[in-house]
Amino acid sequence: MTMLGAGHSKSIIKLASGTIDGIDVTSLSPVQLENFRVKGVSGATAGSLIKVAPSSVDAAYESFRDLSVENGFIAINMNNAILWSIDRCVIDSPASIGVLVQSLSNPDAGDSSISNTIFRISSTGSAIWQTSSGGLRVENNKILGGQHGYMLALNAGASTSNLIIVGNSFEEQSMDSIAGIKGSGPGFSNIAISGNTFALTKNNINFNDQAQGYLSVLSINGNCYRAALHQREDMRQ
Repeated sequence: MTMLGAGHSKSIIKLASGTIDGIDVTSLSPVQLENFRVKGVSGATAGSLIKVAPSSVDAAYESFRDLSVENGFIAINMNNAILWSIDRCVIDSPASIGVLVQSLSNPDAGDSSISNTIFRISSTGSAIWQTSSGGLRVENNKILGGQHGYMLALNAGASTSNLIIVGNSFEEQSMDSIAGIKGSGPGFSNIAISGNTFALTKNNINFNDQAQGYLSVLSINGNCYRAALHQREDMRQ
């Protein structure tokens, strides 16, 4: 399926309520969405503006580019998806999550990317929330506001690896810019966090679970830190 719009001001999909899904992808065929706007309701309590959720196996080869995705509860929900890319989008003010990274059928699958995207997140929300799916690259994004910029919170059965967070700008998160919470998953390895800038955030990098082997083969280098809003904690591990 391919949907090519005529621009954010001309091609607009507007949701009628704050509890429904907008575009709901349930097939396994490749999907390309490009150059239009999806507008949800401010203060939504359920649903996703764009959702990829086949019932049995992962959908693959989703490509989302030059989209403007506003309001709603979850902006882009990769509920059961692998091998996808989000590029050059604007994700503005979702109530809960900007991009949910989740592969329910195969929690160890992934190999996806989020790049060149601007996130403006509400005070209660998070920009990127990853519960499973290995091989994620988060590159050259602007992430402004919210409680969390990037959150790694593994679901039960997820034993994934290869996370690259490089060249992003994190600003004004009230809790953490980059955080990890073990949950029920066995661990995550091969992590590189480099070349990012952090400004006016309570905790810039916060891996707060001390369980043996949860995070391994971890490299943090070449980042720039500006004083935090509430306390001077440039990095907590």
